[in-house]
Amino acid sequence: MIGYLTIGTNDLDRAVNFYDALLATIGVQKLWQHADMAAWGPSRTETALCLARPFDGQTASIGNGVMVAFKVDSAEQVDAFYAKGIELGGKNEGCPGPRGEHGVYAGYLRDLDRNKLNAYVPAPGCPPMRGLDLKNLSVIEFVRLTDVSLEDIVSHMNDRRVAEHMPLLTSKWTHEDAKEFVSTKEATWRRDGLGHWAILSDGAYVGWEGFQKEGEDWDFGLVLKPDNFGLGMRISRKAIEFASADLRIDFVTFLLPPSRKNLGALSRGGAKFVENIEYDGEVFKKYRLETK
Repeated sequence: MIGYLTIGTNDLDRAVNFYDALLATIGVQKLWQHADMAAWGPSRTETALCLARPFDGQTASIGNGVMVAFKVDSAEQVDAFYAKGIELGGKNEGCPGPRGEHGVYAGYLRDLDRNKLNAYVPAPGCPPMRGLDLKNLSVIEFVRLTDVSLEDIVSHMNDRRVAEHMPLLTSKWTHEDAKEFVSTKEATWRRDGLGHWAILSDGAYVGWEGFQKEGEDWDFGLVLKPDNFGLGMRISRKAIEFASADLRIDFVTFLLPPSRKNLGALSRGGAKFVENIEYDGEVFKKYRLETK
């Protein structure tokens, strides 16, 4: 039904070099190039991707909700596509991994003109998420902190295993502490239109997370119950996708304590170390992830 798709660019030569290298990772070559347009595809008789300077001479812009998805043959091709895109200067929109109830494996990024792209391999060709049965993944929901009981929050924050990675958590929480915490986080929703959520897995409270504006930064924090640490990647990905859709948020920052040693997933997702900073007498590692 679809003959070709066209996306815009403000620098055709730069964009052509980007797509030549990117699409080579999935075996797609350029079909032709004219003064203001170029096309890639399997052949001239199949669906093609076209890249063009806008015909009206105006600045090319992205469409919110528009994405070009490339169906590939393997998860390895998804990984290669995503890695090459980031290497070429593209921006992360969701690192490769299982998506959806049917186990689609996909990776998301934006090109140099901020057009959103996706490479995916549909089931049954994708690998299962490590240690999980994709058919039985829990349903993750973000709700307001006021929608969960203060007792759940107190119990969570008083787990000694939580304090191991929260150096500022130095005393036991009381009901009043939890009440003040919720009130403070709700105030950021009124101030910034964004704040913190409680996280539910199949309806049960498993932790809290969210964004807080600090100067020019949007700090992201995630605190899970220790028995639910395995949900961290799924929850973080969902939150970052939310931030990417917010036009105000060009980047997200993370403040991590020195006790956090396994940072490979953060780096693979595109976050870069910025500096060590001191906060309330404790040193944290600051990372930054571009979302646009």
